[in-house]
Amino acid sequence: MDQTNKILSDQMKQLLQVLDALENEPSKLSLLIKMAEGLSLPFEQSINPNSSLVNNRFAEYFLNRLLIHHAIADEKLNKLAFEYVFLGALVASGHNARLTKGKTVPGADLVIAPTSNKESILIEKFSLKTEGADNAQPGAIKISKLMEARWMRDRDAAGLVEGIRERILPHLNQYDRIFTLRSFEVSLKEKKAVRYDLVEIPSDLLRRVSSIKAEDISFDNKEIETSTESEPKKKKQTFSVSVNDENSRPAFKLIFDGSVEKISINNLIVGEEGPAIIHASWTVTIPDIIRYHGKK
Repeated sequence: MDQTNKILSDQMKQLLQVLDALENEPSKLSLLIKMAEGLSLPFEQSINPNSSLVNNRFAEYFLNRLLIHHAIADEKLNKLAFEYVFLGALVASGHNARLTKGKTVPGADLVIAPTSNKESILIEKFSLKTEGADNAQPGAIKISKLMEARWMRDRDAAGLVEGIRERILPHLNQYDRIFTLRSFEVSLKEKKAVRYDLVEIPSDLLRRVSSIKAEDISFDNKEIETSTESEPKKKKQTFSVSVNDENSRPAFKLIFDGSVEKISINNLIVGEEGPAIIHASWTVTIPDIIRYHGKK
């Protein structure tokens, strides 16, 4: 028996043991069947042959996790779930990766470390985002919250430029690569489905904010009056500025959103026309939601 057949044989034995243990647990068996059926549903997968991250093992693991997720939920994968799926895919493809829970690595959500005992030596730090709003545009990325920005309160354009230098650039320098999982409702073989695009946003492109000058920043005519018991009524303003790439072409818009005191990114072009890289895409079918006991 070759190694592959031996692994399959061992896995079948493990599955049979699980089924035996659940013999008197009909609700658990029903859920297990539902997940197994989800793994057999139609899907589409596309891997960028030039990807520096996604290989067949990464893509297979990511796909299977998406299929299992949608076997029991029709909601799109959220940020926290994406972090764990991304981590599992990295491990499945041979990387020594870990999440940075507890903020052990400021700014980064996940790190890849050497496959040795030198855990303190980091290879790459990742920031992970998701985008799944109904009005999301396939050709233009939006990062709804690049970072919190209470520091922007009461600043004029010159103060915002100072904040870019003192706050935004140090934040961007806390990680090496930025990935966003974008999701869109589509159809696959006349069934409801979700397409997921794993996109890398070049960190060097975002660091182009260092070129912003005070005269470039425009007021977006959006004022919100706020007041609390401890603070008098004041207006929170929103500012924006277009950022160009190294060839002086518009690359994205940087938003200083005073209404919620955060920094966001709009209109960052993805695909053949833009700098963002699609590493892989998966389209998974959303099964009809059936109750665990088999009743619709």
